[in-house]
Amino acid sequence: MSTLNLQLNAKETLVLELHEATEVRLISGEHWLSLNGKDITLDSNAPQHSLPAGKLIIEGEGVLTLKAQATYKEVSGWRHLLDQVWHRTAIAFS
Repeated sequence: MSTLNLQLNAKETLVLELHEATEVRLISGEHWLSLNGKDITLDSNAPQHSLPAGKLIIEGEGVLTLKAQATYKEVSGWRHLLDQVWHRTAIAFS
C-alpha cells in the first residue's frame, strides 16, 4: 500500500487524480471532498471513506491520510511511486 499524508491550510484547494481505489482518513480538522460528482464530508462523525479512481477535489483545514490499495513490485524512488498513484495540483485562493 502507498500512503500520502496531506496538510491543507485555510483557503487551499487540492485536486488529485486517483488512479487506484483509495482509503481516505481524517487525522485532524474537517474536510469537504468531491469525487466524480459526489460530495463527501470528513469530520469527527465520519472520519474515513473508501474512494474509487477519479478526480478528487479536497477543501478544508487539517490533515488527511490517503492509502492507495495498489502495491508495486519495483519503484525507482518515492516520487516515482507518488506520480503513479496520485497526480496532484494545489490551488490557493486568497
